[in-house]
Amino acid sequence: MSAAQELTTQWRAAARALGIEFEGPFTLTTPSGEKYAFAARLPQFGAGRGMLLLANHDARAVAEATALGFGYSCLEPETGTHGQDLSSFIECLRDWGWASLEKRPPWL
Repeated sequence: MSAAQELTTQWRAAARALGIEFEGPFTLTTPSGEKYAFAARLPQFGAGRGMLLLANHDARAVAEATALGFGYSCLEPETGTHGQDLSSFIECLRDWGWASLEKRPPWL
């Protein structure tokens, strides 16, 4: 499994456990029709259009994403028991910030 696929799998499981919205994998299509693949989109966090996650930095993809109102983070998949520990996911989510008009989760 690629790093991006592993990241998608881990964040999907964390999102389910934490009760937050998740889309992954996520394809960003620009107004000019260019497509960029991201491991996930967390629409309730980060910038106004959500936080995009990727396993390998792609300067062009993140430039397009930020120009379109997304936040982004380049992450490595969790290894060992860290992948089962929600605390590292919660730490990231708190750092990115709640960007939704919906009620915040109690753990946030």
